[in-house]
Amino acid sequence: MNKIRNIVVAIPAIIFVLAIILIFRISFSLQKGEVPKVFGLTFMEVQTGSMEPEIHQYDFIVNKEKKEYHVGEDVSFHWDLNGDGKDSEYVTHRIISFNEDGTITLRGIASGIAETDVQVITSDKIIGKVVFRSSLIGKLFTTNILKNRNFLFMFLIGSLVIFMIYQSFNIFKLMKEDKANSEEVKTEAPKEETSEDLEAQIEELKAKLKEKEEKENNE
Repeated sequence: MNKIRNIVVAIPAIIFVLAIILIFRISFSLQKGEVPKVFGLTFMEVQTGSMEPEIHQYDFIVNKEKKEYHVGEDVSFHWDLNGDGKDSEYVTHRIISFNEDGTITLRGIASGIAETDVQVITSDKIIGKVVFRSSLIGKLFTTNILKNRNFLFMFLIGSLVIFMIYQSFNIFKLMKEDKANSEEVKTEAPKEETSEDLEAQIEELKAKLKEKEEKENNE
């Protein structure tokens, strides 16, 4: 029972620590202009409307790294957007075809995008397949709430204080229950029999047997 209680108390703590690590990792990576990556998942904000209406501008998306990709999948990949010769930016487009030379052709799906506005990349440029998107979370990033270090610091400290109070309450409650159970066990515990008690019981049995024998002889 105690082991189960310890596990129950530990699970929220583990989840809380992982949440802090995830928030820090995403926030600091976004501030540096990097793509945050945690447990094979990458998190980013869509900057254009080239994937409308399925993925909106400023949507928050999660990409999962895969061993293989297929035609029709929406993926994020590194691309040279500003023409500086470095693939330091990223784009989220749909895979159109796999070419004979081993390259991959991608393009946006929004209406009005020119057929010539395509990207041809190698597979090592792909960050991952889009597996989740959220406009609500994207709006939070757009307002720079999660990018503000002061806000982030206060949010984490406040969450930690609330969590510590909550955990302290749970620990106090468990300790109180354990104490009550211990007192109940002590109250209900059978009294240990001494040698004198055993001798008294034997004498009582002897007396009953003797009384029984006398009654049978009289009959």
